[in-house]
Amino acid sequence: MNNIINGINLKVDEKYPEVNFNLTDKKLAMEYKKSYVQEINAVNQYVYDEFITENNLKELKITLKSIARDEMEHIELLSKIITNLGGNPNYTYINDLGNQDYYSTNRVYYNTDINKFLKYNINKEKEVILEYERLLKITGNDNIKSVINRIILDEKKHIELLNSFLNLLI
Repeated sequence: MNNIINGINLKVDEKYPEVNFNLTDKKLAMEYKKSYVQEINAVNQYVYDEFITENNLKELKITLKSIARDEMEHIELLSKIITNLGGNPNYTYINDLGNQDYYSTNRVYYNTDINKFLKYNINKEKEVILEYERLLKITGNDNIKSVINRIILDEKKHIELLNSFLNLLI
């Protein structure tokens, strides 16, 4: 897949750090599950949005698919972090009420209005950045921090890309 459309680079020009640490902390693993589930939802969201975007908006379709692939990479990295911490990368997380919950596709925003789903996705990218920043504050491991900081670069790039389309469509 081409990483550049109309002169705009869709990817951050920096490799992901390898997940390589020896630390068991199941409580910290559970903290990472929220971001993990957010990334799972993001993949489903961007794939849905790409499916419903009209074919004449080829650049947007390519961008949405590219972002979905980035989010899949994040899922893989987070699953390695969770596993290395002694957790299980299943599709459960601790919800805002403190209870274990299961991921469901009812979390996908099924709106076919491009402006609305672009704004929604920008807000979700901002939310996940805040969650990653929270995790950085409670994480002492430098390897994990380097992976999370790299993921944040992608999320910021996604906001930039989505805003560029939003500005074109307004």
